[in-house]
Amino acid sequence: MLNNIHIIKTGGEKTAFQVDHANDFIRYSEIGIGFYKVGDISKKTEDELLEKVREKYEEEEISHIKCCLLRFRDKIKGGDLVIAYRSPNTIVAVGRITSGYFFDERRKRDSEEGLGLPHRRKVEWIEGSQNISRYELPDYVSKRAALPSTFITINYDSKEIEKIFKI
Repeated sequence: MLNNIHIIKTGGEKTAFQVDHANDFIRYSEIGIGFYKVGDISKKTEDELLEKVREKYEEEEISHIKCCLLRFRDKIKGGDLVIAYRSPNTIVAVGRITSGYFFDERRKRDSEEGLGLPHRRKVEWIEGSQNISRYELPDYVSKRAALPSTFITINYDSKEIEKIFKI
């Protein structure tokens, strides 16, 4: 049976905060995405979210940002597998989502560039899944992890991933 598996990047290869974000994910048992300028979206309708994104971001980014935020808030379910990924080839950790969406004001900004990841979800990291090569995952999952997008959802048999980590 296919399940949703979510891949969350800690930042691009040239992002100075990539390692800090990865450490933050592990330390706080959370994952997060950016777009801090939009603020808390927990009670925003899709139209309200779209308007806020329009106010804060460039036209070419609007659709992408709105879709990422809505998927992060509404499509991730408790128990879904999540893979935290750091470019170019490191799986930071694999875990299961344990909470709904929340906005963490403390993680709104971690630099003058505003590279914080305040849109959050709690995760229970799987023992033995930290700091491994993406090539240890099944080929289909490994290739998707390397795609450039910040947040990817794939359909895959999570039992294959579970076998790797003996869950």
